[in-house]
Amino acid sequence: MFSNFIPILLHRSSRILDIKPGIASFRDREVPLSKKAFALSLGAALTIALMAIEFPLESLLAGMIIGMPIDISMDGLEAVFGPVLFACVILPRLLNGSKKNAAQSGIVHST
Repeated sequence: MFSNFIPILLHRSSRILDIKPGIASFRDREVPLSKKAFALSLGAALTIALMAIEFPLESLLAGMIIGMPIDISMDGLEAVFGPVLFACVILPRLLNGSKKNAAQSGIVHST
């Protein structure tokens, strides 16, 4: 069922999961700070949701197999890098939506 969908996600020309435009948008001074903060907050919310979903299995595996110090360090890395990576995926889509809305309302941006 999903065999046709997976290559679309990973295909280079579609750029669904490409973080390079997001990193470039975070470094760009013309991108409003409010858009960057909104993307980071959405990334943090997605990371918290992901951590909440994986908590039961992760705590079981940490207690039995890998050990607590490794689990705690991996959770820390996930809490720091997760919001940034999610925000790098989300930010270009936020900016594309605002450009489309501006074009529909008749606002012209000079480049």
